[in-house]
Amino acid sequence: MDEPRHSTVTQTVIKWIFICGMLMVIGGAIFYAFRTVSPKTEMIYLNKTMLRAEIANDEESQRKGLSGRLGIDENYAMLFVFDHNDRHKMWMKDMKFSVDMIWINDKKRVVYVKHNVKPDAEPHEKYAPPVPAKYVLEVKAGVAKRASATVGSPVKFDLEEDK
Repeated sequence: MDEPRHSTVTQTVIKWIFICGMLMVIGGAIFYAFRTVSPKTEMIYLNKTMLRAEIANDEESQRKGLSGRLGIDENYAMLFVFDHNDRHKMWMKDMKFSVDMIWINDKKRVVYVKHNVKPDAEPHEKYAPPVPAKYVLEVKAGVAKRASATVGSPVKFDLEEDK
């Protein structure tokens, strides 16, 4: 009589081990998928304002930018990272909300700020700084003013490519 009961307990334990193993595999796959899909972000300090910035450092992410989104939080931004200083032009193609554009040089100082840039229709207007910059930080309209971002303001961030 003990043998069938022992067999049932063993089968139940094996089933639970199998179920737990499958859940771990599925959980790992989901974690990996989200990790590869979620954008890389960095903490950025614009004067004393802290922002979490999504990094756009390749042609595809720079072309897409913040387009298609309904908006962003006041503490969120996108940092466009270019290979060299230049008068990088930005536009509002497929944008649904206004932004402030902040151009930053390779010394991590603000060189130009364009406030409250509104979405536009074709042909899209292009915005460029009067002097070369290596980075462009896009934030929700009004954030640059709230952060007191002006020419010469320090911007602190630590990208992997800077190390």
